[in-house]
Amino acid sequence: MLPGLEVWSGFDKHELSLSYRGLGGTEQGFLVIWWGRAASSRSRPNAWPRDQAMTPARPTGRDSYGDDPCDDLRLTGEERRELLDALATVFNDEGSASLVLGDLGFPATRRPRWATAIRYWTAITEELDKGIMPEPYRRLLRAALHSFPANSVFLRLDSNRRVSPEPPEPPEPPEPPKPPKTPKEARPVGPQPAASELRGRLRSYRVKASRLGFAEDHTLLTLYATADAAVASRPIDLRRAAAAVHAYEMAVYARDEGASGTETDR
Repeated sequence: MLPGLEVWSGFDKHELSLSYRGLGGTEQGFLVIWWGRAASSRSRPNAWPRDQAMTPARPTGRDSYGDDPCDDLRLTGEERRELLDALATVFNDEGSASLVLGDLGFPATRRPRWATAIRYWTAITEELDKGIMPEPYRRLLRAALHSFPANSVFLRLDSNRRVSPEPPEPPEPPEPPKPPKTPKEARPVGPQPAASELRGRLRSYRVKASRLGFAEDHTLLTLYATADAAVASRPIDLRRAAAAVHAYEMAVYARDEGASGTETDR
């Protein structure tokens, strides 16, 4: 008799029970085949009901939370590339990436070494695809939106759930054209970032400055205080706040480049 194979016959009933094992010898499931007239439970006290006996056991895994770890979102190949680009753009250093992964609950032992932002986030999504946690992409987007609530890519992908698509709403009628502004009312063209995005950028570069060892740099402290006050002001002047945040980012970038050049010369 082969290991795991059992044949049993009773009153007007026969049963073939077959179990199978996966790699490492772990039992993965079983299959029971019946033929003949069904016997009563008295003919075999441990006999299973027919509908249960004919159902193979479902394989399980240590990290398995479902057949598809990203079944909470419907991501096409193009959307995955957009997600990677957005993550690598706003969380572009190990410090800011560690913050969002900590909010996500991503295990530190499963995080890759930092090389470049796009390589790092590609490796992170590969771990998510392995089923490291339930609803990985929905949780990742929620954590990213906590830092950048106005990011258009994160907002669009977070709303793209695996649900039956609803019929599109009829388009709204176009608004009547607005009269042109007089020179006094005119404002410089170009979209301004939202206050929430500016706060996220400022916090990200503050973490980067600290990681580089410039947290107590007098110039950076002054620029940070100016940018923080501009972002926190009410009502906020978006143009002034954006300029202050940009000045702080460029100063941190310059310190980083200077430090890299010093290391190269050595």
